Amino acid sequence: MPKQIGDIIVFPLKEISEKLDITTVTLRKYIRQGKLIARKWGGNWYVSEDSLREFFNTAPGKKSSRKKKP
Repeated sequence: MPKQIGDIIVFPLKEISEKLDITTVTLRKYIRQGKLIARKWGGNWYVSEDSLREFFNTAPGKKSSRKKKP
């Protein structure tokens, strides 16, 4: 279930993996490679709606144009 923090909507990796029919391991690989921007919060990884849009609008094989967050 997405969470809303102010005007930011974030999705847990588990939900994204179920919707896209890929594993959370694959999603974490994309995060490590810089293809998908995510934040660890309370022991779980979350991806913002904006990061998901950018991921799908970026050509395959290219890294996100945004800098990786610590």
